[in-house]
Amino acid sequence: MSREFEVGEDGRALTTFVQSRWRTSGHFELDGQGYEIRARGFAGRYELLSAGGTVVAAADHVGRRHWSVRADGREYRFHRESLGGRAVSMVDSDDRVIGSVTAGRRGQVSADLPGMELRLRVFVVGAMLLQLRRKRAAAASAASSGG
Repeated sequence: MSREFEVGEDGRALTTFVQSRWRTSGHFELDGQGYEIRARGFAGRYELLSAGGTVVAAADHVGRRHWSVRADGREYRFHRESLGGRAVSMVDSDDRVIGSVTAGRRGQVSADLPGMELRLRVFVVGAMLLQLRRKRAAAASAASSGG
């Protein structure tokens, strides 16, 4: 079963992020261009791929206390604010908070990521949603197996 999340800005819909049923990927379209977000391994690495399969951006250690996104020769750094991983701050080179992403319990996410182009903002939100879904699935599996 896939899950869909509407992505909007200033009250208008921009795109829909669709998670795959396997919790390891999702896709969206912006300005007629298709993009895929794909998990790589279990270490919190995600890639944003163009429709042609070219890696546009990469995120490392998503869900950990410190993680980053690299795209177009730039690095965007994030710090997790809580153990649950539902709130992260985007920080500058001096560790000053310059943006944030907060995920609610019902799949709603709010993001304020100044200086990032739209496809990268959707990538950050999508990677967080995929990571949270994988984490919930792992917790449910551990609970059902008694360990």
